[in-house]
Amino acid sequence: MRFLLATEQQRLFCTAIAWNSLPHYEVYFGGEESEDEIRALLSVSDLLNCGRLVVLTSGEPVMLTKTEVFVENWYSFWAASGYMQLIVLSEDGRYFMEFEDISFVLYSNFKIR
Repeated sequence: MRFLLATEQQRLFCTAIAWNSLPHYEVYFGGEESEDEIRALLSVSDLLNCGRLVVLTSGEPVMLTKTEVFVENWYSFWAASGYMQLIVLSEDGRYFMEFEDISFVLYSNFKIR
């Protein structure tokens, strides 16, 4: 499945991906207090079937990391982005998610909860 980039109007909802045009799931991540919960949810998701993930941060270079490293340290990745929008996708593009930085919603095209 391909992901669609949001239009200018859709970006008013603070996401780079046009989630309203895709089947998706949403999970609230209230910052540091949700660190363990999100880690636990990601560790049993389909994302773990991927060997490596591409991590995109606002204005930063693309990073390639092992899935297990991202899942274990997702909060550190988000903190390193300056607590800004974070987009993560499997190397083959099958799975993707976006940590939205205004309302703290984690969107994904795979079941998290």
